[in-house]
Amino acid sequence: RKGLRRGAGSRAGLSTLQGPSLVISAAMRTSVLGLALLSGCSAFSASGSPLPGLGGGAKSCLSNSCFPLRRSSSLGVTGLRGGVGEGKPKLIYFDARGVAETARVMLLAAGEEYEDDRYKMEMVDGKPSVPKFQEDKKSGALAANMGRLPILDIGTAKFGQSHAINRFVATHHGFMGKTPEDAAIIDCLYESIRDAKDAFSKVRFSSVGTEEEKQAKMEEFWSDKKEGLPEWFNKIEQLLVHYTPEDTGFAYGSSPTLADFTIYTWIESLALNDKLAALGSKPWESYPRVNASYNKVLEMDVVQKWIKERPANIF
Repeated sequence: RKGLRRGAGSRAGLSTLQGPSLVISAAMRTSVLGLALLSGCSAFSASGSPLPGLGGGAKSCLSNSCFPLRRSSSLGVTGLRGGVGEGKPKLIYFDARGVAETARVMLLAAGEEYEDDRYKMEMVDGKPSVPKFQEDKKSGALAANMGRLPILDIGTAKFGQSHAINRFVATHHGFMGKTPEDAAIIDCLYESIRDAKDAFSKVRFSSVGTEEEKQAKMEEFWSDKKEGLPEWFNKIEQLLVHYTPEDTGFAYGSSPTLADFTIYTWIESLALNDKLAALGSKPWESYPRVNASYNKVLEMDVVQKWIKERPANIF
């Protein structure tokens, strides 16, 4: 067996994994990392032609054409439930887009039918109230995520954490590239976009200052090209160019990946926020690679249909 460098070069250290071979345990096979390593990170070929796999003729309807998916060979299944029992996988979250929207859009793009289980919210004294969620939290029904949401129930397993769910769905449905290196790069992009989102969230949801002061800080961050949101878009833009020098319209390679869906849901959350929309400008439109990735997902037929049919909510 070869180390992480796959025989390239001869420098000692972690990159060559000199010594005993890496042994992948059965437990690791069920982890998200194990799926990424063992599956070959199934996706599409660089040319867009289908790759062989156990998924057979399974297709994902994206935009005006369908890309045949290669399912993970380590899973050997045609859906998240793996053919075990009846019913569909269930994605449990609040009645909001929030941190579950990326997984929802990926499932739609993959053609996977699922149950969109939502806790209904009502506004009480200007704040969201979800009585049923509090009941289930106390009863232990949400133990898979420490009494929190989202939770993905696939029949054979139930687990939480939005990023774990996103990686699992992406790996299973071919949105993590076709090699371990692809998966690492896509994950790098995913985490970099997450850094940008977190930086903006710190400003947007700050508890420091009056409402007027917080709004002023948000407006400043929105347009500050040195330390604000435009600079973060610029950093992501340069990263996309670095990993895919030839402009394909996608964040990485020539087919949709977890990075594209993450860019889409992030920008959509900005575009649909009334306070932010009132600022007028759309800073992401100044960065062609970022904007192209966003539009690739936005223009998918299934996404357009979803936008029209999904529940209307303020989050």
